[in-house]
Amino acid sequence: MKKLFCFLAIAATAAFTSCSSDDDSGNNDNGGGGDVVTGITLTSSSSTVTLGSAFTFTVKNNLNEDVTAASTIYVDDTALEGNTYTATEAGTYTVHATNGDFTSADVTVTVTEEVATVLTITVSNNYFLVGGEVSFTAATDLSDDVTGDATFYVNGNAIEGSTFTATEAGEYEVYATLEDLTSATATFTAAEEATEASDSFIVDGLNYETGFNIFGFRGVYSTAVEGEYIIVWDYNSVEIVGEGEDATTPNYLTITFSMPIEPTGTDEATGQPTFTIELPVAGEYTITAENILNTYVVNNNNLLVENIDTVQSASLNISSVSFAAAEGETSEVASTYTITLANGTTVTGEFSGATSTYDASEDNVERGVNTRVPLTRTNVGLSK
Repeated sequence: MKKLFCFLAIAATAAFTSCSSDDDSGNNDNGGGGDVVTGITLTSSSSTVTLGSAFTFTVKNNLNEDVTAASTIYVDDTALEGNTYTATEAGTYTVHATNGDFTSADVTVTVTEEVATVLTITVSNNYFLVGGEVSFTAATDLSDDVTGDATFYVNGNAIEGSTFTATEAGEYEVYATLEDLTSATATFTAAEEATEASDSFIVDGLNYETGFNIFGFRGVYSTAVEGEYIIVWDYNSVEIVGEGEDATTPNYLTITFSMPIEPTGTDEATGQPTFTIELPVAGEYTITAENILNTYVVNNNNLLVENIDTVQSASLNISSVSFAAAEGETSEVASTYTITLANGTTVTGEFSGATSTYDASEDNVERGVNTRVPLTRTNVGLSK
């Protein structure tokens, strides 16, 4: 009897051990230490996301084991491939998971439309003649164009659409609203047609103030004709706002032109001609297209005259000029100028006041040919 009892005990032990093997599906009856899996829990990476963002889901059993890979996740009863979901529409979604015989409780997630937080406006033209029309556009941090949905206010009064005609001269303020958003205020100016410049230049009837004058020396160059040379000058009339590194030049006019110059000697070492450079003197200078090497007429970084090929001629009348002979003295100039474009448009200007000079000749030498001043035209047609 003792041998028979011993045999039965060994057989029973072997049978119990074979039934406790793990089930790879995650639905096991014994956690390896005697604990039993009784259910699963579904969690989401977030309860609310904006449209276009994804949810990530995780499934764990009651033993805190991650069984996501072996589970199936359903969003509104549609099975997912994997455990992430990106909604195509805003709304509320119900999510659950299954793992073997177990089903998790429902989890509710919400997808919301992304909300704009900034509204900006752009004014098509901030300076124009009375009777002119200006248009506005609006954008948010989510959309490049919400003009059709925004309401624009000019001087506090709502307008229809996004265009406005100024019937009186003056400065105007404009802002826009869109639902709960309000843009910053922008300004624009409608002006009466200008007929006479005073420390300013006039383009298409609009007056642009300038408060300073600068003469720039660009260098001496040989022409296509052997033995003939030109000296190149910048005439600048500018408006300077601020000081030092913070200074800006909202308005400036530049005429870069050439004048003939004769050699005054020869360099013994190189055999090259030498020249005596004198600052511009009072006089009336008529400059044809061939002598205009560059012309800039700018307002707030907008080129009003942007191509020298559109310039037909220019005249510069320096009625008086005095350059400081010593430090502390003031240089002054009185001048008028006209630029005539090929289409018949004229730019006229006048300046009387402080002037200065600069030497850009070394800059030209270092670059070969200055990128701002293409010194390629020969000296013909200049008269004084």
